[in-house]
Amino acid sequence: FGFGFVFGPVLGGFLGDFDPRAPFFAAAALAGLNFIYGAFVLPESLNQEDRRNFDLKRANPFGAVKHFSKLPHVSWFLACAGIFFLAHTVFPSTWSVYTEIRYDWTPRDIGLSLGLVGVGAAIVQAGLMGQALKRFGTVRTALYGILINAVSLFLFAIAGAGWIVYLIIPLNALGGVANPALNALMSTVTPKNAQGELQGASASLNSFAMIFGPILMSGALFYFTRPESSIHFAGAAFLLAAILTAVSLIPFQRGVIANRGALPDDDGTTGP
Repeated sequence: FGFGFVFGPVLGGFLGDFDPRAPFFAAAALAGLNFIYGAFVLPESLNQEDRRNFDLKRANPFGAVKHFSKLPHVSWFLACAGIFFLAHTVFPSTWSVYTEIRYDWTPRDIGLSLGLVGVGAAIVQAGLMGQALKRFGTVRTALYGILINAVSLFLFAIAGAGWIVYLIIPLNALGGVANPALNALMSTVTPKNAQGELQGASASLNSFAMIFGPILMSGALFYFTRPESSIHFAGAAFLLAAILTAVSLIPFQRGVIANRGALPDDDGTTGP
């Protein structure tokens, strides 16, 4: 993800110089290659005895979410993930406009900051994720990751100068351990024959967040930056995202309690 975040915009910008449609054709070609790889090369990880027959009622976003809503030990973590996803739509929704409004950044500045985000994500995912899991365990890694995200989003909201943003980006990158650790927790407490359905439900929640999040986050940015606003605060969207991230800790903690003793680093007697 991190390397894609770094090189994707560079490749898109290079191709866009030739033709505005070229990046879309390239993206379509890469998606097609990805499909071919998944269909003909990537091996099935689920044993034959753990597979279930296809059921149209579960093979849709609403069906999958409804199914897991009946399983409290999974649904609490899914609720946490959904709120977490919603909070993080603040980046694709407002980053470019927010930094231009507040710090008068140019497209070059914005691109540089996004490149730094990508580098940080690559370092954390490739080098620090495994170390964090070994040292803290899955529960604590997810917990600390969510907390770091809440703090860094709050700092983005109150950062009064552009150079401060560059100091916060590495801290925010450390919070990248949250989502993989949360996915690992959900996978642990889900039966083997429902792993694909779990990933589908998680992806659906992410899609719902990408539908409603931009409306919420860009709306907050617009409301508190318009000239006639009684309270002018450009960081409102990031403050809202920080609050939502903190709120996601509530279902996370409920999920830990509901799965007491079943989690990989939980002995059944202690909390996270």
